[in-house]
Amino acid sequence: MDMDKLSKWLSNSRIDPNDPANSELVYLLRPKGGGDKISAPDYFRLEQLQEEFNFSTDEELANDKRLQILELREKEVMEFRNMKMVPAFSHELSPDIFKEYNKRLDDEAKVKDTESDSHRAVVTRFMQRVREQVLERKRAAAHQKSLQDIIVEDSVPNIAAIVLNLGNVLAPRRPLRPRRKERKTVSGQNLQDREVKIMINITRAYNVPCRAIKDHQSGEGRTSASGEHKVRPFFEVMFQREKKTTSVAEGPNPSWNEELNLPFRAPNNDYSSTNLQTVNDSLYINLFDEHVTDVLQDDRQRGREVHRRLDKKWLGGIQIPFATLYSDGVIEGTFRLESPAVLLGYSREKAKKKTAEDSAASADNTHVSMFITVEPSLGMAPDLKETFESNESEELLNAAAKYMEQLEKSFPNRNFTTAAIDINGKTVFVTKYFKPLAPPPMVLELATDLKTQMENVARYVSLIPYISDSVTFPGMCDIWSTCDQFLQMLTGDEEEHAVLLTNYFLYLQQDAYLCVGTAIPEGITAYTLVKDGKDVWIWNAMKGEKYKSTDIFSPLKSIGCLINDKNIWGNIQKFNQPSRMTFDTNNAKAWKPFFTSSFPNPGLPTVQPENLLYFETDRESVRDLQERIEQYLKDKFEKSWRPRDVTRWNRNNMQTFRHLLTGLESTKGKEANNLHSRELENVASNYKLSGFTLNMPYTDNESIANTVYATGVWENDTPGVEFALAVHVHPYPNSVYSIWIYVASLERLRY
Repeated sequence: MDMDKLSKWLSNSRIDPNDPANSELVYLLRPKGGGDKISAPDYFRLEQLQEEFNFSTDEELANDKRLQILELREKEVMEFRNMKMVPAFSHELSPDIFKEYNKRLDDEAKVKDTESDSHRAVVTRFMQRVREQVLERKRAAAHQKSLQDIIVEDSVPNIAAIVLNLGNVLAPRRPLRPRRKERKTVSGQNLQDREVKIMINITRAYNVPCRAIKDHQSGEGRTSASGEHKVRPFFEVMFQREKKTTSVAEGPNPSWNEELNLPFRAPNNDYSSTNLQTVNDSLYINLFDEHVTDVLQDDRQRGREVHRRLDKKWLGGIQIPFATLYSDGVIEGTFRLESPAVLLGYSREKAKKKTAEDSAASADNTHVSMFITVEPSLGMAPDLKETFESNESEELLNAAAKYMEQLEKSFPNRNFTTAAIDINGKTVFVTKYFKPLAPPPMVLELATDLKTQMENVARYVSLIPYISDSVTFPGMCDIWSTCDQFLQMLTGDEEEHAVLLTNYFLYLQQDAYLCVGTAIPEGITAYTLVKDGKDVWIWNAMKGEKYKSTDIFSPLKSIGCLINDKNIWGNIQKFNQPSRMTFDTNNAKAWKPFFTSSFPNPGLPTVQPENLLYFETDRESVRDLQERIEQYLKDKFEKSWRPRDVTRWNRNNMQTFRHLLTGLESTKGKEANNLHSRELENVASNYKLSGFTLNMPYTDNESIANTVYATGVWENDTPGVEFALAVHVHPYPNSVYSIWIYVASLERLRY
């Protein structure tokens, strides 16, 4: 078409441009750039009048908040994937609706000051991307609804259920030993108008630290004339910023038997199993000592007036993620509290002489018996059966599927595993993850005897920071990285820690296994099990502690299977509690092996490297990190936690604390309480000193600040109170740090 001739004809024909019949022709040949010459557009449109119906530009659509939320919800972004209701207009949205989302993006893009921090930030972002890619198919499978997800109805009872119910009716009653009845699970759609609460029943505590009475002859704490130290313990539970406390008891072995209820609010009021799995809140259970101080200044009024102040001193605590409570349904038993290595002003009753068979759960620890559940019982989402790509043979995969089916059918409540997802998103047979690997030479050279070497190796593994899949991606698959990837990224969950510790013990020629089961507070987890003659030791790789298999205070509550480089053994015993099990894997009635004489091990190659590479941590970066942590905590005290009060720092005691912290790593804080009390004797003569030490691996400054904040030491508002704070960073190979913090409050004594 000759546009010039058409334009000339249009000018000579003198057609009416306002005539609706000529609108399409005029629109097609409209002038460009404001000129008089008519020209055709250089693009094709099926409907030439389409632009007339563009009510907004692309830029306006991109900046529309409501459309942004809809797109982010469709992409299942963390902050918006559980949003059920989106307003019809953008002006109805809250102005802070993108606050958390933008904050997370800023944190991910933030560049750390030091090289080690930059390395950790890059690793965290890399792991996040890898996990999102691997779990993309699982999220897609979660959208496939079944009939049970849509229609909620009671199942038709069969003959077996009727006979079982009749047996329960005729069963003998035991009023002195009641049994809890199994509750009916409530679905998410039936919880919209019902109150959901977390029930905590705290029964009693054992071996609570007591206030030390100064013995002027020996200079150490001793018991009072009645044989007991004075202490007034109580528990404070906190969840989603809600707090409840028990009554105040007396003595080192108090009893409460009190029930505390805390409300639970699901994000966006959505109680579906998919949404509940994303809740990353934790239940904090802290033990305090109520200290009554007489503040009456005029003794002449003592007979008529009472002026007292109630202070609370932190003695220890335990943190339980909601993901653990949700997956287990009920948490019941006696658990060890995390107590500080040094607790100034407190001591414990002297225990009997320890033997080599004593475990970490000894008289040096405080334990609490409690029962925790969610009321009403929340339904769990069924496990997603999604198949990932694999380089394993078809015969091995089919045998693994058949093996898992047999065990899960006979023992549906136990945890078994035959395959893991590697960092590339492929299925790998778990025995490939095990191979003897040498620990860092610096760690082995710290001791000459085998027992101490094993403890030092476990200590090193426990100081590697972790990302727990049970909290970050509850109900999803676990990603197992190899040991070299784990040390390079300096992040991993329970499986990575336990695999590395097991391989270290195999190098030390120990009969070591990976133990898959459930524990408190981790939930489904992995520990390391070592057979030493007739004794069986269970190592918590996350804490660096060991327990004897017969120890009733062990955090490992059940065992599903054992794994090493040769085979997998499924637990087919009647009991799955470690204290009631036999660990003879040759016993076919107790353990079901995967590889047998009919299906032998084909000699699978390992995925682990030939050797692990270690490098020495830069001392200059250690000093910089130590100063930055201390300054960060001071700023938190002064600006965030105590903005309305004057925070006074006792410089002399801070120097003393720094000196005392340097010796704690070599002893791991053992037997340090009396030593520190003697070192601080001059301070105690002029001040009422209340303080403790904290030890943790280094992840970031905010995590350290949250740990200090939870102790409540900053809440002391006594007039003239002073604080002392010191930080010590002990380096290990490959930029692994042990962070020691000494924090105390000092009140000048009046004479």
